[in-house]
Amino acid sequence: MYNERLYSREGAAELLGISVSTLADYELGNTKVVPVDKVVLMADLYNAPELKTGYCKYECPICSYLPVATEAKGLEGIALRLMKRLDSHTYFSMMLQILCHPTV
Repeated sequence: MYNERLYSREGAAELLGISVSTLADYELGNTKVVPVDKVVLMADLYNAPELKTGYCKYECPICSYLPVATEAKGLEGIALRLMKRLDSHTYFSMMLQILCHPTV
């Protein structure tokens, strides 16, 4: 589903129920831990389930010790190996940048 408001930080922040500066802090990695309810909402709004996966792998106190798949062929394998090597803040910031600014 296309939502034009997701193409600006102001519109996305409004849909998420947070301030523009808070969203910027999430995107830039200035926030240590993004609240889980916002991660779920962002994943749904941006149609990006990988945000949930990243949160579970790097932030969740219950699931962070569980392994994720580390072997796959092609682009999927590259993405999995990259995810495995990134720290949580870098990963989450990178995903938000890609999702919030898809043309960059």
